[in-house]
Parts: sequence; C-alpha cells; structure tokens
Amino acid sequence: MTTILIHNGAYRNEEEARSAMPTEADVRAERWWNIWRTRQAPFSAIENGSFVLLLDSWPGRGGVLSWLVRAEDVRKQVLPDKNAAVQSIASWVGETRRWVLGNPYTADRRADAGVVIFWRAEPIIRLDVVRPPQLTIRRNGWLVTDDAQLRSWGVALPAVLGLSTGPTRRASQRQGRRQLDVEVKLKIERRAMAAAKAWCRRRGWSAVVDVSRSSSWDLEATDQRGAKRYIEVKGTTGGGEAVEVTGPQVADATKHGAAHTIVIVHGIDVRPIGDEVVATGGTVVAYDPWAPKKSELVAEKLTWRPATTRVTFD
Repeated sequence: MTTILIHNGAYRNEEEARSAMPTEADVRAERWWNIWRTRQAPFSAIENGSFVLLLDSWPGRGGVLSWLVRAEDVRKQVLPDKNAAVQSIASWVGETRRWVLGNPYTADRRADAGVVIFWRAEPIIRLDVVRPPQLTIRRNGWLVTDDAQLRSWGVALPAVLGLSTGPTRRASQRQGRRQLDVEVKLKIERRAMAAAKAWCRRRGWSAVVDVSRSSSWDLEATDQRGAKRYIEVKGTTGGGEAVEVTGPQVADATKHGAAHTIVIVHGIDVRPIGDEVVATGGTVVAYDPWAPKKSELVAEKLTWRPATTRVTFD
C-alpha cells in the first residue's frame, strides 16, 4: 500500500470553496505550514515526494478533493515556542515576521506552540472528486490514509497513478511518480497539438504536419499563399501568460521571422476517467508571427558549474 496524505482547506460555504478552486499556478505558488504544541500526524509521515490530496471543504461534511500534489521542500522542526516558529517560517518563505503573523492561522496559534511543518506542492493532476462521506479529517487539518482505503471510498487513485497496492520500496515509488509525470505531460502535449492543428486549419492552412521529432518547432503547414509556416506549440493546465521556451526555439523563431507562429493552449483540463488520465478542453491563444522580443524573455533557470579546484575535502 502507498501512504496518501489529505490536507484540508476549510471554507465558510460551498460557494466560497468552489469560487476559490485553485488553479495549477495557485497550487504551485502556495506555501503551507502548521504550528502545533506537540508532534502530530503527519509529522513523521510527510517527506519530499509524499502524495498529498488537497481537500477544499465546507460545513456539513461537504467538500471536493481538488488536486493531487507531490510535497516538495518539506521542512520539519521542533522549536521552543511560536516566536521561533514564526521566525523559521518567515526565513523559509522569504517574507517578514509581520507577513507570517498576518496569516489568520498563524495568529491563532498558542504562544507555546513550536512544532512546525512547512512545505510547498508540485501539482500532479486536478481531480475535482466529491468528498467521500467516510472521509473524516483530524482536528489538526490532516488525515493519513492509503490508496487501498481511498479505493474503498470510491477514490480510485491507484488506477490513475499506477501505484502498487502491495508493499513498495522508495525506488518503485519514485518510478511511479516519474511514470505519472511523463504520462500527464504527454497527454497535455497531445491535447495542445490537436488544438493547434485545428487552429491552423481554421485559418485555411493545409498540409499540417507534426515535425516535433525532427525539429525544434512542432508543426509545419502551408498557408493560403502557398508559403511554408512553422508553428511552435505549448500546452499548459495553467494560464497562458507565460510559457517555457528554449534557446533553439527562440533562435528558429528569429530565423524564420514572419513565417514562425506560436500557439499556446492553456487551461487544459487533466483528470482521471476510469483507468486513464484524460486531457480535454483548453483555450487557444496564438501569436502570428511569434517574433519574441528580448524584453519578453525572462531567464529563470541557472546552471552552476564550479571549478574542480574549489572542492573542499574532508
């Protein structure tokens, strides 16, 4: 069996919960923490890579399991008091103590509370599964369960995740997570490609061909004038305000000039249906020509390659 954690986000009513249903970007940007007087579950269970179901609940045992995420950047500390806990959280979040204390949950904690869990989430798949009536959250806002229990409640995560229902090792769990990530990414890419092809045909372009395996762009087509067009395709479950591009993709767009287009398919809905992960929908936004400007490109990833002479030996 595989351990699954459930973390509750309480809302005043169903309308508020559904209107606040988090997007992929919301989940990725959020930072979670708990401050307790004593070590409670899931203090010992949560670690980097743990599966967590986000429950958006409202009074009367209502709620929706909105997202399945993977816990990342997990920190666990036993500190002398709330003052030390707030300082530690502020350092982790990169905000001031005042900002942390401005959180209603933090403000409500007792002065002698110093057991801290803080973590962020990497979204895996949006579920929107109605809360099973058997699901009871502990008073601390968490529940530690497993895939077999969830399956008995009608939440068929093993079928979605490809998780083993027998004893597992860490290596096999990591393999399952990698397989899921690849499967979801592939489904998003296929959905985006299908939507981009349809966009090309609506413009009257013909001979739309997938060339993604041999080129840094994804599609080629012929426009109404008989000119060759090059199309870059990006798919995401989040918003379309920004997408990741590579150096070669930008170079090819510059080289092709007005003949190069980028099609972004955002808001793709990914969810389990039966034993499959299915990607549907999405809104198409196109830039024709793409013509990326230097001012629009933001470098967010750095690779550090230290000199071997800098190594410090024990």
